[in-house]
Amino acid sequence: MKQGNLFDVPESALKEKQIKLVIGNQSKKLLTKSQQTFNRLTKKVETLRKNLKEKEKTMDDCLVFYGNEIVPVENEVREISKSLVKVLFKKKKAKGLLQPKEKLVILASQSITIP
Repeated sequence: MKQGNLFDVPESALKEKQIKLVIGNQSKKLLTKSQQTFNRLTKKVETLRKNLKEKEKTMDDCLVFYGNEIVPVENEVREISKSLVKVLFKKKKAKGLLQPKEKLVILASQSITIP
């Protein structure tokens, strides 16, 4: 015995007429309050996801820029500052203008090697 169709529609009718499922706006049917809330929140979640992806891309671009442009300049400024401090310190030491605390720093730096 042949098992029947779930909806008791003859197979010949199914072959003749294609049944399609269409999901779209049904303007004639009113949605319940909870359905409207669900739809509104679903759209909001989609918008937030899109904004999040855009912000992630912007942050990635900023990090790449920082790594490529800012870090090398910061390193250069640091090296120049160290050179300037060394030159000024040598000039001050040569003229005998060191303060007592600065003399202690010299003694301490001679006993400790800083990488």
